[in-house]
Amino acid sequence: MTAYAAETLYREGQLSVEQIAQRLHIPKSMLYAYMCYRTVPVGGRAAAR
Repeated sequence: MTAYAAETLYREGQLSVEQIAQRLHIPKSMLYAYMCYRTVPVGGRAAAR
């Protein structure tokens, strides 16, 4: 469930990676692992779309 929440918050584009990690009480490294697990492109301008 946390991976889905992380993906949703990330795709909304309103919060930074650090803010998402803080909100979900996980380290940023775990957030990036969740994005990888959910096959979400991270970084660059493509991720913001």
